Amino acid sequence: MTDNVVISIELDTAELDRIQRELGWRVDTVIRRMAFEMEGFAKQEAPLDTGALRNSIYTNTTKGSKFAKADAAAKAKNPDVETTAIPEAGGDVIAVVGACVTYAAAQETGAPKRNVPAHPYLVPAAEKVRAKLADGSTYKELLAKAPPREPEGG
Repeated sequence: MTDNVVISIELDTAELDRIQRELGWRVDTVIRRMAFEMEGFAKQEAPLDTGALRNSIYTNTTKGSKFAKADAAAKAKNPDVETTAIPEAGGDVIAVVGACVTYAAAQETGAPKRNVPAHPYLVPAAEKVRAKLADGSTYKELLAKAPPREPEGG
């Protein structure tokens, strides 16, 4: 049985709007970068037993899915693990971060009926990314990586 758990994180779009204005980047580019950063944090936070959960964490964006890679990586750690793709990005959703092993939700939220305690890894990762956006460090990192702007009028 697959537990489908959706965890939504709200972002203050004022900071995204500022980044877009000052860097000239599209908001979807910034969100995709933040999603991949969240993926990295989630992999650091994920409980490690066989490594299948950690290897199954991936990001879907409007530019494509990494399910096949995450599925293969999880099964390389545990050939018996069951997987299912996370939702695709599209429409108003620019990026989705999650894990494809079927027990991922039980690890995140716990499963009292199966005596599985919660080991959150996605929510703490999302909170780290949100905090970086709120304190301006995301902007500073993006500014350091930004390509030079074209001079105005030329």
